[in-house]
Amino acid sequence: MSFNREEYNESDPKGKQALRDYLDSKGIPTVIVEDYGPDIKAFQEVFHEVEIKKIWKGEWNASWDVIRIPARKKRLMEGGKRVIFWVMNCDCSKAFCVHSQDMKDEYIENFPNSWNPDGEMFYHLPVSVGKFIDITTEAGSS
Repeated sequence: MSFNREEYNESDPKGKQALRDYLDSKGIPTVIVEDYGPDIKAFQEVFHEVEIKKIWKGEWNASWDVIRIPARKKRLMEGGKRVIFWVMNCDCSKAFCVHSQDMKDEYIENFPNSWNPDGEMFYHLPVSVGKFIDITTEAGSS
């Protein structure tokens, strides 16, 4: 079957508009692009949550196999919001980042600490679920 320009001209705009209307209804802004690449570019909101771990100085301590993020932060992901959680060292030169879709309920555990001796619920995330970034050398890169 060969390419049929007439059929394409009739159906392509209709299909693109139907999908664009659907995505827009889900709160995903879009634009139709005619550049021989994907038909529709979607601009999805991604939020960023930042905290500093004061005990983290310099490089990540290799003996720390988990990183803790308070489970109360789960509310930031309500409604399917995409959030990237950033945990930074004390001078904000290094960071650990993890995407909300990797923050599974199975990682939530009670953790006693100096502020709450009875414990507070935290995500105990294996460092393998995120990645470490040197903010000073990777600034501006994606």
